[in-house]
Amino acid sequence: MRLDWTTATEINNDFFTIERCHNFCDPNKPESWEIVTTVDGSGNTSNEQSYSAYDYEPYSGISYYRLKQTDFDGKYEYFNPVAVEINKEGGETIFEVYPNPTSQDNINLGLIGHKKNDEVLLVLKNTLGQVIYSKVIITNEFGNAVTAINPNHKLAQGVYLVIGSSENAIYSKKLIIK
Repeated sequence: MRLDWTTATEINNDFFTIERCHNFCDPNKPESWEIVTTVDGSGNTSNEQSYSAYDYEPYSGISYYRLKQTDFDGKYEYFNPVAVEINKEGGETIFEVYPNPTSQDNINLGLIGHKKNDEVLLVLKNTLGQVIYSKVIITNEFGNAVTAINPNHKLAQGVYLVIGSSENAIYSKKLIIK
């Protein structure tokens, strides 16, 4: 599951922590929360910043997610929890390519809610339909997979197509290199 947030400005921002609390937890009790991931902040900036993180093994049912922002001096602030309901049984598969758009060399793919322990062929094509990169990934016991896309050369600016295909499904996303 993809988690997105934006800041208008940042002062002394070291990092963010994404925490979750499952089903009938008490969001007001600190011991109810578990850390999903951390994301580096931008320090000091007056420019809007967009962030994304993934929960690659979300719980089925209702979970609460909250954002904790920590300064370089250790002071922190929590933001209000958000309730999210995930239906893993027969639910929608999430196929994400991130960051997107990007000028970075690190391109990642997240596949969530696919068939368990399945082989998925990952292909990156340019606008002419030429295969730039391919790799077979295997989903875990939860039906999830995360991998880096590492072409043999730096990608030129433009639009690319990322395709994931298995015996039972085909997924695709546009990737923009700026």
